Amino acid sequence: MDINVTSYGSTSSSSSVRLIHGSDEVSVNWIRTQGLSAERLLAIPGAFAFCTTTNRKTGLGYAFMNPYRGTPALLEFDVPAEWIRAVLTNPTLAERDIQDQAYLFYPPVFPEMNYVMTNFSVQKVTNLDLTFDE
Repeated sequence: MDINVTSYGSTSSSSSVRLIHGSDEVSVNWIRTQGLSAERLLAIPGAFAFCTTTNRKTGLGYAFMNPYRGTPALLEFDVPAEWIRAVLTNPTLAERDIQDQAYLFYPPVFPEMNYVMTNFSVQKVTNLDLTFDE
């Protein structure tokens, strides 16, 4: 299976994929410094997966819908494309949501994902970050 990532209006195949997770500022900073935690995720009512996307507009939507209603923020990071290909072969670890250009990662893969995530960036989001042409 070949992953062709579309992000910010351009298509590229590369050795890494830039993923975006939208949530509240406290949560994205926690993930950046402490890593993914199944215990923390499952404490959120209705949460079952770590949702990421390659589409900035979708990430912004996730940030504004964050369950804690804190300051919206984006966490961006890289993972190896080959790693995503591998975990997508096991639906108990991850799934792809074509509509949202999203990847859903389930708690059993969190320890491995914490190991492969690199090049973190955190950005606070304001209403001004939303535009109709994205």
